[in-house]
Amino acid sequence: MPKPATLRRKDGVSVFTAHGAARYTSEQILTAETDLVQAATIPGVITATAPERAAATLTDFERQAGQQLDAGQRKLVESFATDTRQTVAGIGPAGTGKTTAMRALAHVLNADGRRLVPLASSGTAAAVLAAELGLPSENVHKFVHKHTKGTSATDLYQGQPVPAEVEQFRLRPGDVVLVDEAGMTGTPNLDRLRQITDNHGTALRLLGDHYQFSAVESGGALRLLASETPTVVLDEVHRFNDPTEAAASLQLREGDNAAVDFYANAGRLHAGDNDDLRERVYQAWLADTQGGRDSLTIAGTNQEVTALSERAREDLVAAGKVAADGVTLHDGNQAGTGDLIVTRTPRRDLACQGGQFVKNGDTWTVETRHGDDALAVRHAEHGGRLVLPAAYVAESVELAYAVTGHRSQGRTVDTTHSLIDPELCGREGAYVPVTRGKEANHLYFAVEVPEDQPLTPDQEQSEAQAAFVRVLDRDDAERSATETLRDKLARAGTIADLADKLAYTEELRAAHRRDPDPAEHAVLNSAPWITVAPVGDDPTPDRLAGYTSALADAIGERARTLAEQAITERPHWMDYPGEEPTDPTAKEMWHERVALICAATDHVDAEQHNPWGWTPKTPEERRILDIASAAAHQAHDITTGRRTPDQIPYPEVEARQQQPIQPQRDELAYGGFDPTLLETPNYQTIQGPAGPRLI
Repeated sequence: MPKPATLRRKDGVSVFTAHGAARYTSEQILTAETDLVQAATIPGVITATAPERAAATLTDFERQAGQQLDAGQRKLVESFATDTRQTVAGIGPAGTGKTTAMRALAHVLNADGRRLVPLASSGTAAAVLAAELGLPSENVHKFVHKHTKGTSATDLYQGQPVPAEVEQFRLRPGDVVLVDEAGMTGTPNLDRLRQITDNHGTALRLLGDHYQFSAVESGGALRLLASETPTVVLDEVHRFNDPTEAAASLQLREGDNAAVDFYANAGRLHAGDNDDLRERVYQAWLADTQGGRDSLTIAGTNQEVTALSERAREDLVAAGKVAADGVTLHDGNQAGTGDLIVTRTPRRDLACQGGQFVKNGDTWTVETRHGDDALAVRHAEHGGRLVLPAAYVAESVELAYAVTGHRSQGRTVDTTHSLIDPELCGREGAYVPVTRGKEANHLYFAVEVPEDQPLTPDQEQSEAQAAFVRVLDRDDAERSATETLRDKLARAGTIADLADKLAYTEELRAAHRRDPDPAEHAVLNSAPWITVAPVGDDPTPDRLAGYTSALADAIGERARTLAEQAITERPHWMDYPGEEPTDPTAKEMWHERVALICAATDHVDAEQHNPWGWTPKTPEERRILDIASAAAHQAHDITTGRRTPDQIPYPEVEARQQQPIQPQRDELAYGGFDPTLLETPNYQTIQGPAGPRLI
């Protein structure tokens, strides 16, 4: 339907199209995702290990290792070794024993005359992987470069002999290329690996967890493969000392708010002012470290990491364990003899005697500060020594007493203490840090605390739990281009989509009634789906009334269409309302109930949820239910002539129309509109079979 000029910006784009909402992606990314899914779908492409042989060899591995694999680990190894699909994905939540499964896979392949080629997302991760598996490992970028742009790329492609230093990159039929933490590898490189391995008759196996941090470049491929192709998921968590914590970690991973109970009851949740919390995080880490525990302090931003590291160095200098004078580092901190530092840029020309070069994420202890500000250092893991030039120190070295959540991924320690900003952190930002520690994992949520009014213990727990719920409700995991495009197309024209537009238009009209000056309409700035006020004709109620009516009619038409389709096709949930009554009044109520449930579950997979008892778990699901239910209910009333579009009772609109104007807050905030009202659901669930209702 045509939109009035009022609802368009200067460039002619609809105000309902949010700035930055369009996800621009290339045809190459969509093609890469399609090819990966196809490679993970078609069987009979590669020659694999016989299932009987794999099972017998796994038993032999268990005997030699002196440990028994759980059912999921065994199934994962068998899938990776015996599946004839060219590409296979496996999902391993934090602490489920992925490393043990990879070692078992290497044993099975070796017994069958096949080779495992492990790859990781970074040089540091590759070094850790090599140590864990006892096999040469490389990072994905270098492996792809050797095969596509390296001096021996043509020989590698043709399977010809190559120099000794390149031999480990040469692939043969039967080899298995395994990408660990595959979610942190971008889609383009995963597809390049698919092409490289496919050319050599080699299997590609992807192992990771799409609920943890993803790639910096275009990602989401692992999530797509997990949802659309046969995938093994490890489901037994072995990392934690407390089995209850293992179960809670899986709840957290899925965004289940029931996880909050475990962490609250275990005394793991804390809240307070950011500066106060930073000191508490540091003191807790210090106590654990002095007690002999391997502990991590984790923060969400580089700025907080820098501040925590600076605080740690202050105490070390005061205790005489670190030299007070130091070299200025990239993060602005000082580092002297005795300090723990981290290198942030790989340098293959800087290597220890054993050949280990400087990698991003390597930690070192400063042994000597040279006169030119170069640092003689010793590696924290393998013990290799080298000298970092002064220029490199100034540009690529930081203190290493704290880490970001991204840098903590893949680590296993005794305890963690994580500083969380609930307004910026999503579920992944809490899940990764809180699954690093075997013994205990603490979360410290930064909240606003009135001056001179410290939180009581009960208030702190209440604030911490509320902040934790907000974090769990926010899913920041990257979606593939395919899923994003699919969701966008699926939502267009749904009741949820139309209700968004109608609610906004009604708010615009209400704003004009309060203040005829369109330049002062706070709704233009507070509505969550736009960021710039539209321009054009003044948004008078009369000019928008026709558009409002057209939207209401469109909602009613879709609700009627969905209801008629449900009555005709009788999906499983139609057993709840039963057969259509013959009594006219009962019949009308029955049709209304069917229309309501259809509207409420529009853009929700009714096959995955029981629509009569569906309880939404995320803010988006709650918002869809809240607005769509009200919209569909009103659409039915409009159809029966009981209400006009001017009276549409959207919860958001009604709440604001009934909210008294607060002049002082208007000037400081959003001009009369409290944006928190947008986040306050007006229901709890759909109750049936009597029919959906807002509570």
